[in-house]
Amino acid sequence: MRTRDVGLGSLYKTKRGYWTAAFTVGYDGKGRQVRRTVSAKTQSRVLEKRRQLLRELEESSTAPEKITVETWMQRWLDTTAFEKLNPRVLADYRSKNRLYITPTLGSYRLRDLGADEVRELHAAARQAGLSDRTVQIVHTVLSTALSDAVREGKIDQNPCERVGRPRARSRQRQALSVMHARKVIIAAFEEEDPLASMWASFLFLGARKAELIGLEWSRLDLEFAAVDLSWQVQSIPWAHGEECGCEAEVRAARCPKRRHAVPPGFEYRELYRSRLWTRPKTVTSMRVTPIPAPLVAALTVYREKHVPNPHGLVWAGADGRPLMERAVSAGWREACRRAGAPPVDLHSARHTTATLLLESQVPPEVISQILGHSSVISTRPYLHVGQAQATAAMDALGSYLRLPGLE
Repeated sequence: MRTRDVGLGSLYKTKRGYWTAAFTVGYDGKGRQVRRTVSAKTQSRVLEKRRQLLRELEESSTAPEKITVETWMQRWLDTTAFEKLNPRVLADYRSKNRLYITPTLGSYRLRDLGADEVRELHAAARQAGLSDRTVQIVHTVLSTALSDAVREGKIDQNPCERVGRPRARSRQRQALSVMHARKVIIAAFEEEDPLASMWASFLFLGARKAELIGLEWSRLDLEFAAVDLSWQVQSIPWAHGEECGCEAEVRAARCPKRRHAVPPGFEYRELYRSRLWTRPKTVTSMRVTPIPAPLVAALTVYREKHVPNPHGLVWAGADGRPLMERAVSAGWREACRRAGAPPVDLHSARHTTATLLLESQVPPEVISQILGHSSVISTRPYLHVGQAQATAAMDALGSYLRLPGLE
């Protein structure tokens, strides 16, 4: 006989007739769970012993001078971070903590952390083979958690601020030229690529991958040449349901009462299993974008041949399910290869749209609105000046700044 109270582990009766309560109290600093058990002859007595042990553990762990990094990180991820972070970002933060922060710093007392310990984390992350950019993310996770610890009075200063964020070389994204963008679209249609209209939509609209994967026909108006990009597809982790009765080792995805691990007030719509329609991260990302005439024509032809799916999606797999991001990225790379275009990643299609709009003399403020950026500053990295633009600009400068005798 075995039962489970949510958050309190398992309660069961052994073959010898004793009641036993087993639960996880934390981690050992190397990412491994630490389990504690109490036993008694009666169920009421074992519950009393469990409550007493939990009170002792709570008193010892909440005293500021005794809180460990592992304890704080877990508590922060389950409370503050859960409520304020996007579920996908939270899942990534949990992963960085489980793989790098807790194994390296978990056993340290929170108040003992200093610059040397932060550098120790940086070194451990690099030794694990992480890229410079990923080391930056690990640092950001720890720094964000420690900033909240300062606000709550657990520590006086965030040691990450004394070390600074690790440096990382930023990789400049490429943008396709107008010639290569045209070739990608034409080659896809000539080869009857089932996602040819999607590649055209990426290049004409500058939409994000998740926005087009989750695009519904109900938000695409070809008559008025407009598309509503106010939803995107996200894979959201599962959480155990209330009073589910699952054993401690049962994964949330297997829970019969599983629920989506989203914070209160998180807006979403059900799509398929763990995949949901969610709102973009900023209000400006929720936008209605005009559709250029060539794309309207391409989508009109596609709609006539389209096979409906249960979710009303514009593009779906052969089985009617939502497309997987990895499959879409692979299909894009193949489309570029087929057209003889540079092997840029799919997000570079967004950079391409911004650059082609700039070359078409569209003001940056308008480009920012089309891309759904919160400000023009966010748009700047997307604007790649082409050689033709640079040449024209320098010719104009040469005409303006004339040098006598050197013309």
